[in-house]
Amino acid sequence: MNLFSPDSRLMKLLTLLGQLMVLNILWLLCCLPVLTIGPSTTALYVLLRRIIRGEPPRLLTDFFRAFRENFLKGFLLNLILLLPMLQMLYFFFMMRTGQIVSGGPLRVFSWIAIVIIGMVWSYVWPLNAWFENSVSQTLKNALLLPVSSPIAGLLVTGLNLCPLIVLYMSLEAYFGLMYFWLTLGGALIAFFNTRLLLAQFRPFMPQDEEQ
Repeated sequence: MNLFSPDSRLMKLLTLLGQLMVLNILWLLCCLPVLTIGPSTTALYVLLRRIIRGEPPRLLTDFFRAFRENFLKGFLLNLILLLPMLQMLYFFFMMRTGQIVSGGPLRVFSWIAIVIIGMVWSYVWPLNAWFENSVSQTLKNALLLPVSSPIAGLLVTGLNLCPLIVLYMSLEAYFGLMYFWLTLGGALIAFFNTRLLLAQFRPFMPQDEEQ
């Protein structure tokens, strides 16, 4: 097969990377007001699901349509989760700056809190994108589903916490990867999460989704 044929693996990979780069930029721009992180992340997962199912979206049009359609619920979920997320970042900052003693019980508690909040945050946006549920039911599912499948929950959460982990390990490495985060990082992580979560959510989806 011709390496540059539209059906070749190379061209499919390049097409996918191009789509992810566009989505990453759209996602970051729509996250800038902070309070719109929820609708923006929901829209990102809506489009990634279509891409994985082989339904090439019109990136700009479909992203902003999904953003608009999921704005209210995504906004409310974001408001509810904003305080726990700020608390998670506070724990992280205290550990990163050495204000929480290494090996102490507060440090253990901080890491446990970061993982739990990270799990809920990791699950709530794909659940909001792919299922019709109330705000309270979406939050409940985001808390219970990682517990029901802990390996998948830890993998998805670990992927989402990658930027924080890199920042914790090395400030220089984090800023050295800044171009990657700005152009591709968020959408690429969400892409891998989508593949993992679609497999986990398959029993709860209609028959056509399983196929």
